[in-house]
Amino acid sequence: MPLPHFIEHLYFKRFGRDRPENVRSIEQLVKDRNKKKEIRKKQKEEKRKAEATPVEPLTEELEDPF
Repeated sequence: MPLPHFIEHLYFKRFGRDRPENVRSIEQLVKDRNKKKEIRKKQKEEKRKAEATPVEPLTEELEDPF
């Protein structure tokens, strides 16, 4: 079997279709990946800010144990 046909056979065997649903260039894949990475980074930063609880200053003085 010629190599291109073999590759098509393996692709069909793995994914159940002849061709990918979305055909994108390498540049587009990198652009999409970087955009997704930035979105996750912003979400993570917002989550950290939301979870951070401000520390209240100690108002009462502690007794000296010595």
